[in-house]
Amino acid sequence: MNNAHTGKTAYFTQRILALLLAFLFAAALAPTARADEAAAAKRLRLTVSGGYAATPSKFLAEGADPLTDGSYRTEARVYGTLTLSAPANIANLYISFSDTPTEFTVTAGDRRLRCVPQYLEVCVDVSALASSTLSLAFIGQVSVCDVYAYGEGELPGFVQRWEPPCEKADILLISTHADDEHLYFAGLLPYYAGELGCAVQVAYFTDHVAEPYRRHELLNGLWTAGVRNYPVIGSVPDAFSDSEKEALKKLSASGMSRDDALLQQVRLIRRFKPQVVVTHDLEGEYGHGQHRLCASTALEAAGIAANAESDPASVSLYGAWDVPKLYLHLYPENQINMNWDFPLDAFGGKTAFQVSQDGYACHLSQRGPRFDNWIFGEKNEITKAAEIAEYSPCIYGLARTNVGADVNKNDFLENVITYAEQERLAAEAEAKRQEEERAAAEAEAKAKADEEAKKRADADAASESDASRARGMNALAVAAACLLALSVAAYAARMAFDKKQRSQTK
Repeated sequence: MNNAHTGKTAYFTQRILALLLAFLFAAALAPTARADEAAAAKRLRLTVSGGYAATPSKFLAEGADPLTDGSYRTEARVYGTLTLSAPANIANLYISFSDTPTEFTVTAGDRRLRCVPQYLEVCVDVSALASSTLSLAFIGQVSVCDVYAYGEGELPGFVQRWEPPCEKADILLISTHADDEHLYFAGLLPYYAGELGCAVQVAYFTDHVAEPYRRHELLNGLWTAGVRNYPVIGSVPDAFSDSEKEALKKLSASGMSRDDALLQQVRLIRRFKPQVVVTHDLEGEYGHGQHRLCASTALEAAGIAANAESDPASVSLYGAWDVPKLYLHLYPENQINMNWDFPLDAFGGKTAFQVSQDGYACHLSQRGPRFDNWIFGEKNEITKAAEIAEYSPCIYGLARTNVGADVNKNDFLENVITYAEQERLAAEAEAKRQEEERAAAEAEAKAKADEEAKKRADADAASESDASRARGMNALAVAAACLLALSVAAYAARMAFDKKQRSQTK
């Protein structure tokens, strides 16, 4: 009985201790979880007053403020200083410009920040102003879509903080319109820009100048797909056409020629010095004339860009450039088949195609049965790029190369070395050169030191030899002196003896 009672007591004691430890562990984790939640920046309710007027729009709800309604379809013309008020100190301002951004200052009391934005979306850290009420003053008049305010903490992922366009691009994707980059080139941007971190530059053949909200959809889509270098937008006006001939006719009506469009492509290639250019189908995918024009001018431009005699103005700015590889969507020769249907670490396990679906979904103004059904399916049944047969986003052809044909046929970068890898290899080679120079210098210094040591040893040996000879001579001189002294002493003794003998004889 006593043993049984003791065993039960020990068992329950162990259970109580285990529960207590579990409780303490959970209690220790709870503050960490709350701290993580607190790390996210809170969007602050913002009140705006001052010099601005809403631009008339059917998308502006009655009584809504275009600067705080979160819509790219609404905007305000700002002509004076704005006063921004929030219930807590504002740490970051996120401003969406409708058109060309302009310099502005943010002020709180006697503290001021100056900002010279380059892009339509700009995020400004204003935490140093330590205020819940800010004055926002633009240089000149400007159209603004939205102003957001955030407190301290980590900004949400949709806040765009763009890097400048690439200095040099591993891949230059030339998309005709805003949304084509996620449709016919689905998978490319998430994989090469987002997952691999390559230098991917996106350029648009046309400009949706008549639909400024499409630029924001464009930026949202690129950001979603993992692109961080700001895109370049061309000057060809957007206009639907069923053939390249019709596209040229509409281009001419806008005051441009095919040569103008061709020159735009040449300068793109020279500016970004891409290892690879990727663009549309020569047949325009579903036949769009501007897609065809974009593809044909890009292919021709690749040859012109390598000729230093063509367009001296862009040669002086960028130099000539011979594109190593150029791929056209669906090109029938030297075809490759890209796999966009495996999970990517950079996107939490989503595939490149699925991320491109998300990117396309950002183009709200372009959503409709035609393109939705193509990329999602009529009942959202499409989840893989390989499931799309018509105008497959997986099929490309190598239309131009100076680095040989593809062998594996599954990678745009086959047979080329990315700029980052080139820099790494150059840095390794430079480090190796410096190490070899250091080793050679050390070897030379050692040889010189050894030579000096030998000279010193030889000199010491010669000196020792001279000293030894001198000591020998000294010893001989001493011996001679001693011998002479002995001889003299002996002679003197002999003389004294003889003298004594003569004295005794007498």
